[in-house]
Amino acid sequence: MQNIQNQIIALSFLASAGRHLEVLETAKELVESAGENIAVLNSIGAKLLDYGYVSSAEDCFKKALLIDPKNYEALLNLANCKHAVGNHADCLTIQSQLLTEYPNNPALRRNYLLSQEYDPQTLDSE
Repeated sequence: MQNIQNQIIALSFLASAGRHLEVLETAKELVESAGENIAVLNSIGAKLLDYGYVSSAEDCFKKALLIDPKNYEALLNLANCKHAVGNHADCLTIQSQLLTEYPNNPALRRNYLLSQEYDPQTLDSE
């Protein structure tokens, strides 16, 4: 497990150095070795999202959700991916789903309201 965590950290160094193909290759290898380890898949996806590899990050979160469709971290990060590419409707749908499951989470409520500001389909009256 420690080796996988070190490789996830190495993604940061590769991305910072502009070694994009190596980032994607390393991430792909990590995802394959993660198997059904949702925590590792979420960590890989989060690191990729941090450095702008949105579609690869989204693939990690979707794989985690195939294993556990209600995984909080994967859903939250998938919503962040949707927001990053301007897919506000899907972002709000996921955030709404999370809010239904966790209605007392102030961070989720804040994110949901902030996401509405970016959605051109949301009316001012909402």
